[in-house]
Amino acid sequence: MKKKFKEFYNPNFKELWNNCTFVFDTSVLLNLYRMNDESKDAFLEVMDKIKDRLWIPYQVGYEYHKHRIEVINEVKNKAEKLKDDVNKDIRSLKDKLNELFKQTKNSKHDKEKTTNILDAAEKVINESINNACKKANEKTSKLINNDEIQEKLNKLFESRVGNKFDDNKLNELYKVAEERYKNKIPPGYKDNDKTGNLKYSDYVIWSEIINFAKANNVCIIFVTADEKKDWWQIYNGKKTCLPALKKEFYDCVDKEFHMYTPEQFLEKAKEHFGFKYSEDVIDEIKAVRRQDIGLPRREIMKTKQLNHFYPKTNEYKQTVQLINLLLSSSNSLAEFNNKIVKVFKLEDTALLRRFVAILQKEYVFGRATNVAVNNLANYIIETQQLINDNQLKIVDIYNMNNDFDPFEEDDDYNPFDD
Repeated sequence: MKKKFKEFYNPNFKELWNNCTFVFDTSVLLNLYRMNDESKDAFLEVMDKIKDRLWIPYQVGYEYHKHRIEVINEVKNKAEKLKDDVNKDIRSLKDKLNELFKQTKNSKHDKEKTTNILDAAEKVINESINNACKKANEKTSKLINNDEIQEKLNKLFESRVGNKFDDNKLNELYKVAEERYKNKIPPGYKDNDKTGNLKYSDYVIWSEIINFAKANNVCIIFVTADEKKDWWQIYNGKKTCLPALKKEFYDCVDKEFHMYTPEQFLEKAKEHFGFKYSEDVIDEIKAVRRQDIGLPRREIMKTKQLNHFYPKTNEYKQTVQLINLLLSSSNSLAEFNNKIVKVFKLEDTALLRRFVAILQKEYVFGRATNVAVNNLANYIIETQQLINDNQLKIVDIYNMNNDFDPFEEDDDYNPFDD
């Protein structure tokens, strides 16, 4: 039965990776400009490893060159927008807290303490974002005048780009695509609301891939950041290649066709070739893909879901909101840890870094984070109280917290080790 319905089964991945041609979509090439340097270099390293089996359709190359400057400028604009958004969030938080204090008796001390912490947080965040904006401007200028990413891609795809279809062939493809879209035959029909022939770009890319595979008798792995359901079968948040696409490829080429998102591709490359990339690299590539298609990172948790964990509700809410602000403006575990230390006037301890690590990890993957947030918030509040009362040093806080130890099975864990 498997032979009759091959499109519903996964291929032999080892054999596929050893023999296939890797084809990249426009979104993947452009996302290299949105990644941080570590993630970008890791992705390019994998592409270099398979450089003898790379290929892109002409349509992908054209779209990359058409939108390259636009995406480079987007990096600069994104940093400026982040600065505006964070400052807006801080102002909103201050306004809400002022309203809260107006309704609370004997809140003068709490108000002064909270205002001081918020002012410190605002200063740290603005310093960080101003630095990010400066770096973004420098990066933008450098890329426009001397684009190292483009130079690398030019070397990787030298003589590995498809030929342009002539106008007669394109018009023929557009007519075929129009009929396919009416019947919701993938790929591309989800772009039917776009204007002109632009709506047919995905089908042109698909036609180029099939023609190339047929001419060269090769199986294909297609890497794309596109998330539309005319490419993917999505079940419980997990994406696999649409069986309809695999069947059409089998029928036309009699070879395997498989697809990956950029982070899936890097994870598989890490497994297949033995690369040693940190989870931060894969998380960053996933975050870039989600932001590119307009999916914001999830908030850690709504404060109302955490109220029951801590009796000092107002103080707890303030701490959780600050944690959210600091986390959303941080680009790494180390940066987030440093902000926590500076804003809350703590000492940097191994225990604090462990709390930071588990919080950041769960935040990125969108898991339930109430335990992690709760314990970090409690740790901060209790530690600040100890500092104020001069009862214990921060390093002794762990000895007072015997009721809960989320790391008891991993005592040697260091979140900053590769």
